Amino acid sequence: MKLIIFTLVCLAAFSGNAYAYLDPGTGSVILQALAAALVMAAGAWYVFKTKIKSIFTRKKLKEDKKKTEEDR
Repeated sequence: MKLIIFTLVCLAAFSGNAYAYLDPGTGSVILQALAAALVMAAGAWYVFKTKIKSIFTRKKLKEDKKKTEEDR
């Protein structure tokens, strides 16, 4: 494990310039990825919230049903 980390550090430290070019489409892809991440997070939050809410509403419905049966 130490050898792998040492190798990665050496490769990062002694690497040359890349002279890379980012075209205008790259910004669009980044914005799409951010939008998708936000939509996924909102969907996950909604599912999580409804599952938690259903746990408490089921208990409440069962209690209400018992009360109405006892009242009869």
